[in-house]
Amino acid sequence: MADRADCPHLEENLRTAKQRALGYVQGQFASHINNTYVLAVTTYGLAVSGSNLSHARSWNNRLRELCTETTERIYCNGSLGRAAMVETTSYALLTEIALTSDVASVEEKERLRKMALWLVEQRDSFGASYTTQATVLALQASAEYMKWIDAIKPPPTNMNLTITTVEPGTSWSNSPVELHLNDSNQALQYERIVPNDVIGARINVNVTGDGEGSMSYRCTWRENRDSKNCQFQITVTTSDDSDPEDIDDPQTYLKLKLNVRKLENPDANMSIVDVGLISGYIPVEESIDNLLNEKLVDGIADRYEITHNSVKFYLSKINQNDTVLTFKLKRESNVENPQPVAVTVYDYYNPEISCSKFYGLGSRVELRAPCFNGAEGSKKICKCLEGDCPKCRTRQSVMHDSSCIYLRDWNKECNTGLPCSSRQANASCFDGVKEACARSYLLYVTVTAVRNHSIYLMEFNATVDENPKPGRDTSKGTKTFQIRRDCFSSCQDEAFTKRGDHIIRVNRRLVIYGNEPILKKNSEYLYYLDETAIIDVTPGNEKCERIKSKCGPEADQNSQACLKKRLCMYHENLRKEVYRGCG
Repeated sequence: MADRADCPHLEENLRTAKQRALGYVQGQFASHINNTYVLAVTTYGLAVSGSNLSHARSWNNRLRELCTETTERIYCNGSLGRAAMVETTSYALLTEIALTSDVASVEEKERLRKMALWLVEQRDSFGASYTTQATVLALQASAEYMKWIDAIKPPPTNMNLTITTVEPGTSWSNSPVELHLNDSNQALQYERIVPNDVIGARINVNVTGDGEGSMSYRCTWRENRDSKNCQFQITVTTSDDSDPEDIDDPQTYLKLKLNVRKLENPDANMSIVDVGLISGYIPVEESIDNLLNEKLVDGIADRYEITHNSVKFYLSKINQNDTVLTFKLKRESNVENPQPVAVTVYDYYNPEISCSKFYGLGSRVELRAPCFNGAEGSKKICKCLEGDCPKCRTRQSVMHDSSCIYLRDWNKECNTGLPCSSRQANASCFDGVKEACARSYLLYVTVTAVRNHSIYLMEFNATVDENPKPGRDTSKGTKTFQIRRDCFSSCQDEAFTKRGDHIIRVNRRLVIYGNEPILKKNSEYLYYLDETAIIDVTPGNEKCERIKSKCGPEADQNSQACLKKRLCMYHENLRKEVYRGCG
């Protein structure tokens, strides 16, 4: 790709587009805009354009009128849900920072502080704010606020916190929690587990000194939910769409028709319809393209996304009229007795507003599977036992069939002369980064226990050593995994079966790629390894260091030590790349 400096016409086009956009916005009247979100985004664009700050301040005054100010907080409301409130307030704070000089008045400092504190209060215990987009914007606004605060040189932090309870005889009444914060530790996050005898008690926090911080108290509970709580109506029908007379295309096709509507007001803005794919079938992308707004005047979806097991449609809204999505599936392989799969509809800005419905071939929608007590949706959660097994990659497969992951410090070690060890690796080579990014999590674990769970399942525990892509379960510690017994038995490696054991065994270090775990009733996550999962074998970090020391520049690069070094370097670079993020 040519550098932008080599294409001056691109720079000119960008300047022209920017000037036209600014000219259009500046020709509008802020007083005519009542949508707080639209006003916040537009005002921020004006503030950072550097073209007319007086115009930006005029729009910002209108934004202030639409936002809510209390004695302690400032936030910008809207009609799209809590996530949109976070985004709108983040844009408003970024605008205030862009328009406020380092020599700020007391009133200006207080206004920014109120907005920043409100954003902090919207985070959960893991630092997230409802959705990815809201979280990213809140983090950007908070970071810019901290830079601005640092520039005006606030007084040193010197705070003392004492946490105790009113009820006598409890752990924190006898031994209060005491913390001292200063400039050296103010950026650290401290966690205290609430003792059982303190849960439910009234907690007092006494703060003295100078400085600012935030404290959150996470209380988790569960409530029963049933179909009466569903705010969407979902109807799914399937029909054979094959043409027996088309000898040029004898494939089996399935027409899938979805009818989705909101049961009552208000409308669901920015909604997602997640359609699971029946085993053996793949979507016909041409039929999905016909549903896009950009393709047809009467298009339905803004965009779509195809993953290895579902199609996600992004809709601008769902109201009480039927939204109809019709597309085709093509049978790629013949799977005997495929299990039903789910169609899930949810509001992007309020993910808790969601509903699911299963569909299958013909009228078959019953699930044959073991069940256990679940956290949400019903008293039991069931997991289908049909389908293919996880992909267990042997040590030789990882060393010989993996595409190189090129980092600046690992070009030489990668080229070993093996089929997948060059930049021209063929399509059959395993792309670890691509596979990890297509799934919900990538975990490096050490197996600590293996046992029989039932006549159908094996279960094992593993300690998470590293989680480059944790998914929704961001905690480390010990996790529980389940795998079908026949899959467990077939998950073997010749290098290990000579000694009579399997890939999954105690003290073995594994790399596991998979989809989101299931949240059980006891608030623990269960990782079920089905056909979407991948299991690699890798040495531990200490063993890898010993292996690397045996394969120096003078060593035979085709020796076992150097091949094992390739295994270590492959997973070392896989971790680095996935930690950097997908996209």
